[in-house]
Amino acid sequence: MSGQTIAALVASFGIVMGLLGTVLPALPGLPLVFLSILAYAAVTGFQVITPVALGVMLAATLAGIALEYGLGLAAARRRGASRAALWGAFLGGIAGTALLGPVGVVAGPLLGATAGELLNGRPFQRAFEIGWVTVVGMWIGILVELGIGLAMAGYFWTRVF
Repeated sequence: MSGQTIAALVASFGIVMGLLGTVLPALPGLPLVFLSILAYAAVTGFQVITPVALGVMLAATLAGIALEYGLGLAAARRRGASRAALWGAFLGGIAGTALLGPVGVVAGPLLGATAGELLNGRPFQRAFEIGWVTVVGMWIGILVELGIGLAMAGYFWTRVF
């Protein structure tokens, strides 16, 4: 097996982990996808993946990260969410995923955002509504980030394999 093939396989592993990370809060997502492709490009002398392609992917990575956090924040803020709800959704996502697996990816942020609003003195119904809005906005951002990651992975795999 050639060095380029080994580099492609290692980069592919990093890309898959990054794609999982766009959905699971414990992994870095798009940055891992980008860094895996960047490492492959550097090892292969930027002949297969060019600096221009990397520049486009870096811009897409930064946009994806901004959209992931921005869409969730915008949706939550628009409905009146507090900082406590946003922090609750973030921490709930991590705890929910760790404790409940795939169910926790949705249940954790919902419970965390709702708890944050309850701690801020909101009535339960309003806190739960803001919790759902926060989760929906967060998931829209995650799906956008996943789409960007899949586009980058598709480009990499069609160029390399």
